[in-house]
Amino acid sequence: MDGRNVQVKLFTISASDNGELQRELNSFLTSHRILEIEQKFCENEKGGWWSFCIRYVGENERVKFPVSQQGFTKKDKPDYKDVLSQQEYDLFLLLKAARKEISVGDGVLPYNVFTDAELVEIIRLEDKSEKNISAINGIGEKRAQKYWKKVAEKSKEIDVKRKEEEKAKFQESVKEDQTK
Repeated sequence: MDGRNVQVKLFTISASDNGELQRELNSFLTSHRILEIEQKFCENEKGGWWSFCIRYVGENERVKFPVSQQGFTKKDKPDYKDVLSQQEYDLFLLLKAARKEISVGDGVLPYNVFTDAELVEIIRLEDKSEKNISAINGIGEKRAQKYWKKVAEKSKEIDVKRKEEEKAKFQESVKEDQTK
């Protein structure tokens, strides 16, 4: 886990709290990606209170979990939207769409091209050369040679098509606004 993204927030709630501080704590918990909560009840002659130490992912940041080391089972598959930054997630969706088209064309299942975890590892590579991709655990030289170039080219095609569609929709909405 990349510690630079982790933030800490402390809450102290008196045992005699009227609920206001509890609502503040609950609001914080529901609006952040919580990694860990440590809680302790303390007391002295003036009364008791709960102390909460909360570790969470900083605003607009995601913790980067090394996917190949997570050991997810098929039943416990991660939500990559929570694992990846928005830019990485957009690329992930683009590569998945390319993978699907290639798998249909080649008559194989999508995960035979690349698994989701392998796509995430590819996204995180600085140099997306065939050699580096083949070094990812589970891919190997043959699969990298067979599919990486196809996936890269298909994802570019899909991206261009999506941008053209977005441009056409925008132009259409401008025309509609002008006719009003």
